[in-house]
Amino acid sequence: MRHADVALVGAVGKPDAYAGELPMAFVQVKPSRSCGAAELQEFAAREISERAAVPGEIVLLDELPLTAVGKIFKPDLRKFAAQKTFVDLLSPLQDISCEYEVEIHDDARLGSLCRITVTPAGEGAREEAGALIQKIMGQFTIAHEIAWRPKS
Repeated sequence: MRHADVALVGAVGKPDAYAGELPMAFVQVKPSRSCGAAELQEFAAREISERAAVPGEIVLLDELPLTAVGKIFKPDLRKFAAQKTFVDLLSPLQDISCEYEVEIHDDARLGSLCRITVTPAGEGAREEAGALIQKIMGQFTIAHEIAWRPKS
């Protein structure tokens, strides 16, 4: 928040296979101001004295989600952080000709649920995609499910 171009900041933990969670920050820049995520990353590394608290990733948003009383709504930021993390980690699905989408949902029994919808190119790709997803998602505590969509 000490950066001159920053209007709002929300920090949450993003899923990490090794540490469990790593800090991630979402930043809303002031109108008519401009700064990039890399500049803010350098600023945070200089200004935050506790190394473990420095965000590993900073995402710029036009608007941060707010509650009715104007506080940052962190549950939405947590979902966004998890979704972005899993979209990035599952990108090897494209190498086996699969299209995919990742959604994070609240679940009354499980807390959070990661739903991965996959459109494989063929039956062989389906088996390979399923094994890849299990290998990647098995490293995390978040529950996941795979929804298969036929190629149209």
